[in-house]
Amino acid sequence: MDEDLARDALRGRERDLRTRHRARRTALALVVLAAAALGWQLAPAATSWWPFLTAWWPLVAAVVALVAAGVLWSRSRQRPTTAGAGAAERWSRIGGMVTTVTAVGALVFTAISLQATRDQIEVARQGQITDRYTRAVDQLGAEGAANLHRRLGGIYALERIAVDSPRDQATTVEVLSAFLRSTSPRVRGEPCPPTPADVAAAFAVLTRRDVTRDPGPAVIDLRELCLREVRAVDGDLSGMSLIGSDLSGANLSGARLGLTALSDATLVGASLYRADLTAGFVFATNADFTGARFDSAKLGSADFSGSTFTGADFEYADLGRSDFSGADLTGAEHTAQTKADGAVKDPATRNAWW
Repeated sequence: MDEDLARDALRGRERDLRTRHRARRTALALVVLAAAALGWQLAPAATSWWPFLTAWWPLVAAVVALVAAGVLWSRSRQRPTTAGAGAAERWSRIGGMVTTVTAVGALVFTAISLQATRDQIEVARQGQITDRYTRAVDQLGAEGAANLHRRLGGIYALERIAVDSPRDQATTVEVLSAFLRSTSPRVRGEPCPPTPADVAAAFAVLTRRDVTRDPGPAVIDLRELCLREVRAVDGDLSGMSLIGSDLSGANLSGARLGLTALSDATLVGASLYRADLTAGFVFATNADFTGARFDSAKLGSADFSGSTFTGADFEYADLGRSDFSGADLTGAEHTAQTKADGAVKDPATRNAWW
């Protein structure tokens, strides 16, 4: 009886071993088949999902590691059982393992597909922006008084593109500044005419840009232009070169100036009420600020040497450490609250009150 039991146990172990081998081969074949199917499906989109994998491979590796750890832990807790029950239990475990691997594969595939969809949406969005940009430039190039509304539409379309696509802001700034240079140049010795509506709009759009999106220390070339009575209330003139330009009567109230060049410019009667010139150095040598308003402005360390401030208003202004060497302050208005202790003057400065 004992010998019969031993032979039955031996045959059971042999059947168990054969069943285990078959199960392993079947599981391996299923995994290889699944991997091949995934590879076939995802191969055309390799360029789109590769950045995703490089960014998220630690998560994928962690999931696979957890699955492998679970399988190893499960195998380490196996206990001897009868032949039939052992085979059924192993088949159940193998089925669970295959299901888990399939679920992990489906999760990875879903994530990759989602990233590919996002890439396709981004490509479509960039295509739409390119079309909008092309139409806006065409509108901007329409000449003649009859096409004023088209040019205005193109200007505001470019502003919208700069908001929607930060990487295209530099391009829109170049286009608008080129438009100003070609449309409103200043001829020395001749008075500037009234500023056309499209020129004023283009200048206002440039001052409304998000300067944090500028590529480095950008310089916007607006030299020698006619910009009389333009409006840039609370605008940002950072990085603008307005050397030799005529901004007489311009409303720059609350404007922010930093690394702004105003040398040899004309700002007769311009308003810089509450203007902030502390964001960066301001070059304003030999400029004409006759009758300009600087009340409540902060002048920081601006260089006004050689400039004219006849009749200018400095009430409640903070002159900071600005340089008025050689400047003419004849008739400039000020109050006891005007801070001028740190302002620089020299023997050539005329009618400085501090």
